[in-house]
Amino acid sequence: MEKELMEANLRLLSEEIRGAGFPEAVLVDLRRQMGQRNAGDMLLFFETEMEGRQVKGSLYLERESAEGPFRFAHFDVDLGKDPGAPVRENSFVRGSGYAVSLREAVNLMEGRSVYREPAFDPVRQGYWVSLGKTGPISGMYLLDYTRSDFRAEVAIRDSPLVQWLDLGAQEKLAGELRQGDRVRLELDVAGKSRAVFVEADPGVGRLRVTDSSWKVVELPGVSRSVVKEASVFRQHVGRR
Repeated sequence: MEKELMEANLRLLSEEIRGAGFPEAVLVDLRRQMGQRNAGDMLLFFETEMEGRQVKGSLYLERESAEGPFRFAHFDVDLGKDPGAPVRENSFVRGSGYAVSLREAVNLMEGRSVYREPAFDPVRQGYWVSLGKTGPISGMYLLDYTRSDFRAEVAIRDSPLVQWLDLGAQEKLAGELRQGDRVRLELDVAGKSRAVFVEADPGVGRLRVTDSSWKVVELPGVSRSVVKEASVFRQHVGRR
C-alpha cells in the first residue's frame, strides 16, 4: 500500500477504533503493524479495566486484496471467569448502522440492552438491542433488534427520580441508560444519603431501580432535593 493511502487508512481506522472505546495501546499496535505489513489480515489484542474489572479481547482487521485498505471487521470480548455475566465470551461484527462500542458490548454481555435511533424506521420508534436468547450461532450470540417506543428520558421524567434530577442530570442519565449502563446515583432521601442503581428494562417498559444487593428499591415521593453528581457504575447481572 502506498504511503499516502496507508496514512489515510490509518487515520480512518484510528478514529473508528478510538470512537469505539478501545484503549490507546491498540492504536500504537495498529500503527506498528501497518508499517510492517505488506499483505494479509491483522489481529490486534487489548486488555483494559472497565469499572474495576478486567476486560480483554482482540480486533480483527481484514483486507479484500493484498494491496487494499484494511477494514475493522469484528472484535472479540472475554470477560474471564465472571460468574455474574450471562455471556462471558462473544464476537461483535462491525458494520454501518449496527456496530456497538466496547462499553456497549460489555453491557450486552451482562444482560442489558442498548438503544439505536430509528434512522430507517418509518414508524419512528427506534430499537433496543440485546444479545440473542436462542444461544450462540457458530460460537457467537447475535444481536436482536426489538422495535419499541420505550424512551429512557420519558421513563426518567415519569419516575420518582425526577424529584432529585434537574434537566441536565436527566439527560446525562438517559444517555448512560441508552448505552446499557447500570448507573449509580447518590440520592439525598430525608436528609440521608442513599445509593441506588438504575438500569433500563425496555422489555417491560420501565426503569429498574435496585440497591447494591439487587433488591428493588421503592423511592418515596418527597420534595425536590439536590442530586449529587451521578457516576456510571456497572455491576454484574448474575442476580436479578
